[in-house]
Amino acid sequence: MPFMKNHIDTAEERASFPGRLDKAISQVLPARAKKYSLQKKADLFGFSKTFMADLMAGRKMPSAANIMSMAIITGVKADWLWTGRGPMVEILAQGYLYIGDLQPNEQELLKLLLKSYQK
Repeated sequence: MPFMKNHIDTAEERASFPGRLDKAISQVLPARAKKYSLQKKADLFGFSKTFMADLMAGRKMPSAANIMSMAIITGVKADWLWTGRGPMVEILAQGYLYIGDLQPNEQELLKLLLKSYQK
């Protein structure tokens, strides 16, 4: 599912966003994300402490640009972070790669890489 830049978040997505955000943060910060201060979480994304508090309380949703940067920083999929739908991480990050899911040029590159490692 491509990232939905024209997506309007639902009340359910907004209410469950803080939990997804904590789960995403725990991908980057060791141990459990809830142990970290609001300031440390804000610093991770370059947000103000106030904005981070609003996100964690479900009072605000980040912009599409912020979702994208948060997804990149934490390594989770932007669609999952915003909506909770789909896989949390890319298949490759989970250790599985289905060549049929790749574009033709990506398939060729992967084949070349695999051949170079087989030598």
